[in-house]
Amino acid sequence: MASKTQYSTASGKTLQDLDALVTKLLREGHRLYGNPYAAAEREESIFCQALTRDEGESMEEQIERAVVAERPASVLPIEMPAVR
Repeated sequence: MASKTQYSTASGKTLQDLDALVTKLLREGHRLYGNPYAAAEREESIFCQALTRDEGESMEEQIERAVVAERPASVLPIEMPAVR
């Protein structure tokens, strides 16, 4: 089963705000990605942390992938380049 990686960024105006949000996201299955960093937003700084989460394929995506895999190869003639 294939999975998709979802990337997100948690941010807070204080380290405590960032801590609370990151803790919540970790409990929901996210993983830390890289190191925390600070960014400027107008006159203020915000603290940020990148996170990732793997999501499995939906049933619809699994069926579509299976249908594509079961399609027969083309029966049209293939032109071969002339050998010199």
